[in-house]
Amino acid sequence: MKNFFKGKVYPNFKDIVILLGVFVISMLLSKLAVSLVSYFIGYPEGHRTLEITDDLLLSLAYILNFVLVIFFALIYRHQRAGLDDKPGSMLKRFKLVSPAYLLWGVILMVAASVVTEPVMCLFPKSMEKMYELMAGMGWIMVLTSVFIAPILEELLFRGIVQGDITAKYGATTGIFVSAVIFGLLHGNTAQGVSAFCTGLVLGFVFYRTHSLWAVIFLHFINNALAQVLFIFMPGKDLYLESLRNIIGIDWIYYIIYGISLLLLIITVVKIIRLGQKNKNDENERSSQNIIGIENVEQNEESEILFSQKENRGEEVEQEGEKWRDVKF
Repeated sequence: MKNFFKGKVYPNFKDIVILLGVFVISMLLSKLAVSLVSYFIGYPEGHRTLEITDDLLLSLAYILNFVLVIFFALIYRHQRAGLDDKPGSMLKRFKLVSPAYLLWGVILMVAASVVTEPVMCLFPKSMEKMYELMAGMGWIMVLTSVFIAPILEELLFRGIVQGDITAKYGATTGIFVSAVIFGLLHGNTAQGVSAFCTGLVLGFVFYRTHSLWAVIFLHFINNALAQVLFIFMPGKDLYLESLRNIIGIDWIYYIIYGISLLLLIITVVKIIRLGQKNKNDENERSSQNIIGIENVEQNEESEILFSQKENRGEEVEQEGEKWRDVKF
């Protein structure tokens, strides 16, 4: 795992823009393809052979979109930089980690949700759109959101995007850029703010553990909690209510918010310090390389001097043999 984030030569800004463009195009094509399939299978009404619901269409379009983007990303990175994910290295990324990491990750994600909740409430239209989206979810879309989305999204955003950006620009940039992209692609302001902070937590855990299983599990917990809260808060007005009003006691809310904010700040500071640590490691490696080169040069000089002495010794012995021959 030492070379997990090393030895790669891309991506640059152009590569990131291309990936975002492919994501948008793939999303449109996926919706179009699924709609066409639905039309030819389900119509005309009198010849319906398969019941196609909007819920199923959305799920199929979502899955097709991410599968196409992940497939493109793997091919593109191979053509662009000759990078291949061998089965062995991929299996290492799915290694199990300590439950303590998972518990800490869950706590950090809850903290991020608490901290961003007041910011999300500043965008009531986005909150209302998010509510309508969740209200329109049937059981198929719920299963997709809770079980399939964590796998596909973590493969793309953490496994590919963060991994490759980290390789070239360092851990701090990799975590922040992947979190920004993760937030932008959620499509609205309310979800984007929450997704960005969640992406920071997931990115930090992924860098620390090098385990896709860990971030997939945390992503699953996050989406499952959102669905559970929605079930117990079915009313639109209640769902748009602030956490402070739901708790009802200001001092309890302020304690919870203060602790959550402190945890999130500590996480961000640790992420930023990763960049400094990487620079120090690179400087240390550079120094070691310079010392190693100097040692090699000194060894080469010593070998040259030693060989010269040996040659002189051989010449002396040869001269001695000549004198012996002359004497006798």
